[in-house]
Amino acid sequence: MALAIVLAAVKGIIAWFVLMFIGTNLIGMAVGGLAHPIHGLTSDLAFLSREVAKSRAVAYVSSLFFCVLVVVYLAAIWRYLSPGAAVAAAMLMLARIPDVLQEIRTAERITATNMSKNALDYVTTALAWLALPVLCFSFY
Repeated sequence: MALAIVLAAVKGIIAWFVLMFIGTNLIGMAVGGLAHPIHGLTSDLAFLSREVAKSRAVAYVSSLFFCVLVVVYLAAIWRYLSPGAAVAAAMLMLARIPDVLQEIRTAERITATNMSKNALDYVTTALAWLALPVLCFSFY
């Protein structure tokens, strides 16, 4: 009994790091194309306008591809690990969206000195940490 609890905790911690890494990259790619700064750019030059339109199209298509990949990723976790692990993976990805949007808006990585400290950031941090016990419980 005690060994099963320890193994579930160890598997949960390892899975938390793996899901955080994969989920952060997937959600960054999915949200990044939709919120890219090029979408607000307009120009009077015909050549530049065509290039901006091409860039927008590529950004939307790549974001659509990564959104489909996120759904496949969550379905695979649901099928091959457990529904609890899929919920934890979704929690980790949802917790990362505000940070990704701020990184895109400011064009610099989030660090302890430049991060915003509003209520949403505290909620998303709590959401990311709450995924850890969900994972541990789903492996038990």
